[in-house]
Amino acid sequence: MENRIEITVTTILFIVSSLIWFFALSTSGVGLETLFSVAITFDLDEIASSVKALIPLILLFPLSFAILSVDGIKTKRKHIWIPGVIGAVISVTAGAFIFGTDLVYTLFSVGYVISAGFCGRWVNVRYRELKSMKAYRSTTSAVSKSLLITNLGIIIGIFITIQANPIYAQSLLDKSIESYAAISIEFGKHQMDSQIRDNIDAQTEIQKSVYSNLTQSIATVFNALGVKEIERLRSKQLNDMGDINLSQEEGNKITDRINHNFDSGRDVWHNEVNKTTTELMRHYSQRLDDPSFKEELKDKYYDEFSSRMLDKEKMKEQIEHILRVPITIDNKEVIIYDFLRTTLPIAVAFFTFMTLNLCRRLILTPLAAVYTLILVKILLIKKRKEENELQRVENAINKKKRKNEFR
Repeated sequence: MENRIEITVTTILFIVSSLIWFFALSTSGVGLETLFSVAITFDLDEIASSVKALIPLILLFPLSFAILSVDGIKTKRKHIWIPGVIGAVISVTAGAFIFGTDLVYTLFSVGYVISAGFCGRWVNVRYRELKSMKAYRSTTSAVSKSLLITNLGIIIGIFITIQANPIYAQSLLDKSIESYAAISIEFGKHQMDSQIRDNIDAQTEIQKSVYSNLTQSIATVFNALGVKEIERLRSKQLNDMGDINLSQEEGNKITDRINHNFDSGRDVWHNEVNKTTTELMRHYSQRLDDPSFKEELKDKYYDEFSSRMLDKEKMKEQIEHILRVPITIDNKEVIIYDFLRTTLPIAVAFFTFMTLNLCRRLILTPLAAVYTLILVKILLIKKRKEENELQRVENAINKKKRKNEFR
């Protein structure tokens, strides 16, 4: 009778916990297509959104196996597998109304039933073999193997589904190429940004050099023209002075004054020309070194190049063209595109298995062990309370007997 109650309670708790995480999965919006896409494209944004949506599932899923683990630890009955198998069969039958009965779910159901029956038995065996940290270590060992069986069912279903549906495989391949095209564009953007900035800096230095040489040449021409005009005016004034009757002494004084004035004027002309050209060069250099001007140039070049080189459709076409070009391997022509389409089911199944296996090892198994420890602790406290209550009642009865004997 006690065993029947124990089996019934464990089975009900397992069914309830299974249906809860079934519901959490159905409401997360994450399906097989999302899993395939993450496995083959490694889109970080999609991975992050999927993980966020699956947090309730990740927290609830290990609870089912923790319940079976607790049953395996505390039970002494012979058929330990009964609650797991019965509970899993009822759970996956009810889950069929939520997820449907496709091949992947069917194989998952088979794996879930086998792993549920295996879990409690393996925990029971390992718990009696271990000497320390018995609950935690026996649970991690059993749950890890149980989840591996479940994962294998899922992976086999995924492989057969994609293998039997060429259109689905083609859609996944096109999506993966599109994802890689987007990644290539992002890399191209960063590389192009760096190259454009370097080119603008180099172009700025060249323009400075060219403009400096040009202004120096213009300054030299203006200086020469100014000196020529000053010398013409000097000669004219000296010639005009020759028409005036002056003493030699007065003539020398006037000549010296004229020469002095024109020499000063020539120096002033040189200084003004040099000052003007220097100021022009300074303004031009400031313009070229202005960050806003450089950013404007960068945006202009970036828009021009990106329209020609960083178009997503063009990048996708380039990748497809490269994949469709035949290459020779061991004297045989191989088209990479056809090879990828043929091996895609294996690739998706492999990467999906690696993802699930990583989750199994790092998250689900440790969580199941922690839940088991908590449940065992709760049951232990309850058992101690019951024992204390029984002891108190027994002490009261013994005390009453002693009183009666004394009388």
